[in-house]
Amino acid sequence: MESVLKYFLVCLVFQVNQSNGIYYAEKAIKNQFPYTVLIRDFLSFCTGALISDRHVLTAAHCLRDLRKGSKIKVEVGYFERSRRGGMSFHSDKYWMHENFIMPSAVYDIGLIELPVALDYSKNIQWLKLSTKQNAELDLDDQEVEIAGWGDTEYSTGISSRLLYTNMTLITMDECEKYKSHYVEDFNENHICAVKVKGSPCSGDSGAAMVSMKTKKILGVLSYGKDAENGIDLGYNDCHANVPVVFTRISSYIDWINEKTGLNFS
Repeated sequence: MESVLKYFLVCLVFQVNQSNGIYYAEKAIKNQFPYTVLIRDFLSFCTGALISDRHVLTAAHCLRDLRKGSKIKVEVGYFERSRRGGMSFHSDKYWMHENFIMPSAVYDIGLIELPVALDYSKNIQWLKLSTKQNAELDLDDQEVEIAGWGDTEYSTGISSRLLYTNMTLITMDECEKYKSHYVEDFNENHICAVKVKGSPCSGDSGAAMVSMKTKKILGVLSYGKDAENGIDLGYNDCHANVPVVFTRISSYIDWINEKTGLNFS
């Protein structure tokens, strides 16, 4: 009996240590993040952001496993999934950047077009995109916020409540010091941020990094720590005090304009 109990405790500790998500997150309140959407297919889920009445911005790796011609589900207008007020759509029109490959994860940006145009309301809104390049970004304690539907430290799977956290931008030179903690590559087309309290993780991929100053989207969540000394861990270590890497939106404005037929410049 004692050996069984020890085995159970070891398994419990292992599960707690391996759980993913926005750790130490804040719970979103109604209409706080009306641009944040949940993206789902049969195998996985991600987070995205509305950038127009018909377009959702996300990460390319959220779309890479979709079969040609298959549809993806997008849920908009929710802050708590058990409540009414949101809407769901199925779309078969989406784009993954043509140069995106794994595991390097460069060009990690994707778009989804909804089948109908949305009405602007309290719980459904879209954000503008930042066109500032690297040298123009104010990195002095600039806070950004990230909201997502990812796993939490308490459970895996889609969160029942939209969660968010604040982070602080750092320079790419500073981020370079942590290179051994990632399987993926990064370059000037990325932005790095460190946690203030909570940190996003699995299921939050594609979530918008939004400037607290301008309320514009600076980036979308690409990846966090998944290696130690260059060796793949096989999972995202969301406890780690290392930067989280985002795709820099300003590097892909022309691509977004081309795919959507709109002008975000």
